[in-house]
Amino acid sequence: MSQHKQNKEKLGKVNPFTGKNLEKNERLSDFIPLETQRQEHYSKARKRFEEEVDFELVASDVGELIKAILIDIVKEVISDSEKEIRDKVYQAIEYRKAKNVSELKLIDLGRILDDETTGLMSSLETHLGEYYMVLRTYNFESIGIMATEPTQLGKNKISKKIAAHQLLNLTSILLAAHENMVLTSYHFLVNFDEITKEVERIRNEQSKTHDATTEYCYLPITDKLEDEKQFVWYKQRGMLLNKADQSRNIAFKVESFVNILKSIYRGILKCTNPTDGGLDIDTVARRIIFNAGFVSGSEFGWTMHEIAQRKDFDDDDIESIIKLWCEFDSDVGFGMLSLVVEENDAGNQSNPNELRYVIRLTDNFAVYKQDAQGLNLCGFVGGYIRGVMERLTGQPMTIEHSPEQCAQIMANRNHCDFIVATNDNAYKQILEDAKKKHVDLDSLFIEEKDHDD
Repeated sequence: MSQHKQNKEKLGKVNPFTGKNLEKNERLSDFIPLETQRQEHYSKARKRFEEEVDFELVASDVGELIKAILIDIVKEVISDSEKEIRDKVYQAIEYRKAKNVSELKLIDLGRILDDETTGLMSSLETHLGEYYMVLRTYNFESIGIMATEPTQLGKNKISKKIAAHQLLNLTSILLAAHENMVLTSYHFLVNFDEITKEVERIRNEQSKTHDATTEYCYLPITDKLEDEKQFVWYKQRGMLLNKADQSRNIAFKVESFVNILKSIYRGILKCTNPTDGGLDIDTVARRIIFNAGFVSGSEFGWTMHEIAQRKDFDDDDIESIIKLWCEFDSDVGFGMLSLVVEENDAGNQSNPNELRYVIRLTDNFAVYKQDAQGLNLCGFVGGYIRGVMERLTGQPMTIEHSPEQCAQIMANRNHCDFIVATNDNAYKQILEDAKKKHVDLDSLFIEEKDHDD
């Protein structure tokens, strides 16, 4: 049994271009059956191109295939051409010291095709059909040079890849014209596997819960227990828009949202009769909102801390961890979080471990559709940021967000800045408490003595 017949039998199970089993959601119409040995030849070269093993070998291999197809096409056309054209072609062949078309090198065959005076290329129009004009755009002499002289492909990997891809494009068109091979977008993609992986990566980035599908046993059994709610993700602005009504949305974990509600509820209970008589109700409300954000940020901060531990960061590379968090939370609709790098500062000499960062939130969701006279909810964001930062840095922090730093208050400003720094007093207290509790480890040593039974 020939190889192409075997491939046809396997078509229902295997992708002939990658050799991998077809997934249930893949359509056979997306792939081309290999009907001839030349199509098999092409598919092997294409696979080698995908693997990026040796572009020079791909070019050489495809060059042989291009030559074989062109020779067959030219032979058929010459026999049907007028005597004047046949004579000119034969003269061109003899001039290149060959007895017939089959003995020509690809470069020489290309030169004859490129030579308009022979009339050969024009004679191919009927045979090549709808692919005639696109094939006329090729310089076949240059094709022959690239396919037979590897040094002409280019000096680096990228240039060689482009050249090899150009040769593969020509091969697929010739196979379509001469053997009726059906062309699809696959044939003209630079790297099918890389694009497939990139599409999957983008899908995963847009849905942080893509691998957290849960089947609920109490739901009635139907053909489909789940559906997709689609959002438009503006990556550069950290915004999620509901496709249905184009409204802005935020993606919170259920656990986080419940914690926010609990914090607000407990805060109201605790502050209904404030112990500090000087507190007005507005201050009480702001404290509750801030604390709700802080609790939510603290909870998520631990999760982010664990994610960062799985990354290859240096122990003291806190900035990279903060940037990772900013990138992560910018995907859920908060807005675009970023770490603003400031000029080096000598810092607090009494606390060499003092940290200071500026966290910028562009398109802050808390000020969305709020004017300068409206209720300001940046306290929630500030509490959230402080909660996250304390978990990521391991230090007690303070946070500052003045009206001059707020997009809701300042005209022509689209970002809010939050200054987070080590809480120096709290940090000193921690050190003092630790020193009071400090015990010399050697004093804990208990010497074991032998005892007679």
